[in-house]
Amino acid sequence: MEEEKLVANEELEEEQLEETDESVEETEEETTQEEEKGKFYTDEELNELVNEIADRRVARKMKKYEQQMAKYKDTENVLKSQIGGENIDEVNANLRKIYEEDGRTLPKEYKYENDRDLYILGRNDAEDFIKDGLEATEEEANRLARIGYKNLNAREQSLFNALCENITEIKNEKELLKLGASKDLLQDKDFVEFKKQFNVNTPIKNIYELYTNNKKPVKEVKTPGSLVGKSNSNNGVKDYYTYEEASKFTREELESNPELFKAIENSMSKW
Repeated sequence: MEEEKLVANEELEEEQLEETDESVEETEEETTQEEEKGKFYTDEELNELVNEIADRRVARKMKKYEQQMAKYKDTENVLKSQIGGENIDEVNANLRKIYEEDGRTLPKEYKYENDRDLYILGRNDAEDFIKDGLEATEEEANRLARIGYKNLNAREQSLFNALCENITEIKNEKELLKLGASKDLLQDKDFVEFKKQFNVNTPIKNIYELYTNNKKPVKEVKTPGSLVGKSNSNNGVKDYYTYEEASKFTREELESNPELFKAIENSMSKW
C-alpha cells in the first residue's frame, strides 16, 4: 500500500513538474517577446531559439519515456540473470528456445513493420530483377506466384506487383508494335487515361483498336437505342455488343455512359 502511494506521489510530482516547466517556458517566451518587441531576429537567432525550445520538450519526453520503460528494463534484467543473454534479442531467443524445447506453442515472433518502408523496399528489389531482363523478372514473379499472394509479406507483395506491372508493360509494348502502333503510345496521356477505364485483364489489342477507332471521324453513328439486340434496361444498353457495333461508338459516348462502357467491356471477353 505504501509503495502504491509512493508511485502515485511520484507521478503527481512529475505532472506538476511538467506543468511548471511548460509555464516557465511560456513565461520565458512571453518575456522575450515583450523585451524584444519590435526587434527582427536573424535566421541564426531564430533557429537557435526554436532549437532551444525543441530541446527542452524532447528532454521532457525522453524522461517520461524512460520512466515508462523502467519496468520493462527490470523484466529484461531478471531474464538475463536467469536464462542468459547480453541484450534483449539474445534474451528473447533463449526464452523461445526454452519453451520450444518444452513443447510449448508460441506466437509468431513480433516484428515492427512500416508498410511504406516495405513498399519502397519491394519496389527496389524489383528493380534488380528488371535490370537482369524479362526472363529473370518472370522467373521471380512465378516463384512468388507459386507461394501464393496471400502468403507473401508486405515487401514480397510489393515486389510481386512491381514485377507483374513491368512484365505487362513489356508485353503490351510488343503487342502494340505488332499492331503498327507507335512505341510512345503507352506513354501518351490520352491513351493512358483511356486504358485506365478497362479491367487489367482486358487485352491491350482490344483497348488499342477501340481507342484508334474512336479517334477516327465517324460520318454516322447509331445511338445505343437504335441498335437491335436485347437490352438489360430501359436505357437501350444491350447485354452484348459485337466488335463492329462497339467500334461505332465515340470515345465521348463511352465516357458519358458508364453502363454502355461496362457492357462493351464485358462483351470483349467473348470476341
